[in-house]
Amino acid sequence: MEELNKKTKTDLYKIDPRAIFVVEGFNSRQDFDLDGLCSSIKENGVLNPVTVIKTKDEEGQERYRLVDGERRYRAVMRLIEEGAEIPRIPAICIPKMDDSELLIQQVVRNEGKPFNEYEYAIACQKFVQFGFTKDEIAKKIGKNNGLITYYLDHLNRDERVQELIKSGKISGSEVRRIYSGHTRKDKDGNIHVDEKAAIEEIFGAKKRAEEKGKKNITLADLDINSRTLSKRSSDTIRKGLEKLFEYYKKYSKTADGQDIDINMDILDVLEKLKEGNTIDEIFKAAVLKTLQEMKEAV
Repeated sequence: MEELNKKTKTDLYKIDPRAIFVVEGFNSRQDFDLDGLCSSIKENGVLNPVTVIKTKDEEGQERYRLVDGERRYRAVMRLIEEGAEIPRIPAICIPKMDDSELLIQQVVRNEGKPFNEYEYAIACQKFVQFGFTKDEIAKKIGKNNGLITYYLDHLNRDERVQELIKSGKISGSEVRRIYSGHTRKDKDGNIHVDEKAAIEEIFGAKKRAEEKGKKNITLADLDINSRTLSKRSSDTIRKGLEKLFEYYKKYSKTADGQDIDINMDILDVLEKLKEGNTIDEIFKAAVLKTLQEMKEAV
């Protein structure tokens, strides 16, 4: 292993890519399109370092467990198989840690191609399997609670729909919108989703998009009833936001007239509403939290 900068004692090294190994199923990455990346590496070399943990195999040989950069690693190994000479690639070596911490490193570092929303969903699912709550996941990867729920919802869809989200042919938000259009509440307040109708609508939109020569499904590809539902949803959202703003103005001053900058996220508000909290309860809790933070900052 060759250290790149001994003077500054950085953890950036050059290592033999053949000594890297990948733990199967660890990476949340789903898209390994390598053609463009291979061309870039041929022209410029590996620009972003991979992230690894230094270890040794049973024979005492130096090996490196890959934490982040599998797409770059795969592209390098493909080029080597094709005859390219790549004896060393840049790598950041990090200390040994448990798999949950490694997953955080993978999501937060993510030096190469950014994760798409389905890949974030896979990562969030792994965190859940490690026993983390949605709040804990949100804090660890720098996202909000509502967004974690949104990602995890992708994995509850029909497998055919998941494939469309994974490939980027339809966004998770469009899928959620379509499913919402086929969601009904009975007289007892129980929610029922007609998944069959939602799937038929998604694939009908896919067909219309393909007939137009489009790769991805958009709102314009939905049938007229769905576009009407979407318009109603947009109107409902607008009215809801106006109502939220009224509550924000109501709660953004203390009894003695002091202004309060309430730190709230719309997706968190929606998640708490789904959990059965009233809007007053949500704002009162947010105000208490903000006041406590202001007190601690003094």
